[in-house]
Amino acid sequence: MESVASRYGLALYSLALEENKIDSWQKDVKTLKSIFQENTDFIMILGSSFLSLEERIEILEKTLVGVDKNIVALIDVIMENNRTDLILDVFENFN
Repeated sequence: MESVASRYGLALYSLALEENKIDSWQKDVKTLKSIFQENTDFIMILGSSFLSLEERIEILEKTLVGVDKNIVALIDVIMENNRTDLILDVFENFN
């Protein structure tokens, strides 16, 4: 699974480089990583099968107001692919 997290992290880094937003995205990712580490229940909610994908995306987007839309979109993709357990590894690989 490490290679999957590496690919997501590299994709996010490549987009940040292309958009010339590496510094601001590193701050966002560092903040998100800290939040997700302290609130593991939040990751469980994002991966929950009790909520529809649309409900989980709505929760994510309402919670992460102010975070760059591309980072939120990547988390959406991670959720769509049922890989929420990799979120912290993706953030680690981005940094």
